[in-house]
Amino acid sequence: STETDILVFIYRENNLNDNDAIDRLEHIDDELEEKEIELVKCSDKGVEKEYGLGLTPVLVHFHNQVPNVYKGELEEENEILAWINENLGKEEIDEVAGAILDVLIERLDNLAVIFYDNDKEEDLQFIAEMENLDDECDDISVPLVKISDANKALQFGLDESPSLIYFKRQIPGIYDGPMNNFKTILKWIRTRKMGDNIQLISE
Repeated sequence: STETDILVFIYRENNLNDNDAIDRLEHIDDELEEKEIELVKCSDKGVEKEYGLGLTPVLVHFHNQVPNVYKGELEEENEILAWINENLGKEEIDEVAGAILDVLIERLDNLAVIFYDNDKEEDLQFIAEMENLDDECDDISVPLVKISDANKALQFGLDESPSLIYFKRQIPGIYDGPMNNFKTILKWIRTRKMGDNIQLISE
């Protein structure tokens, strides 16, 4: 883990249950520090909506700026630690919902997104191969996420899957090279990160 890991607890001010949860999270603060994870507590109204997260209280682990929501019991410190360890050890590309993707596109300068069909074997094979590039993307600070949402794909004019889009300051560029040449894909992502050859989606 690196400084790219933050654990955010979004809570309701003056709520006894939420205050109890804060106490329990502070019990595991030492373990979090060992993993170089910063714990941030936030009671600002509307923050959860900004991230498309639903109701508070909510515990979110941001890895490379991509949110992963904890769905277990806030009373269970060991369960929270196990969930964090699972996130840190995960080799998979993070799956995001449409609302969270919108937030990431708006907030991040660089973002690579795979649009895929969960029912297509070739798409799942492509995802599995792309997971080998996930660490490479981490190294150049490009969050890589995946989404299986046909409506969202159509919104960006995608009628084939799998597809790969790079968002540079909200401007999308579609990868139109060979989908089975992962060296070419990585080179394309690196080029986008450097800011060259931005290809716009036609209006």
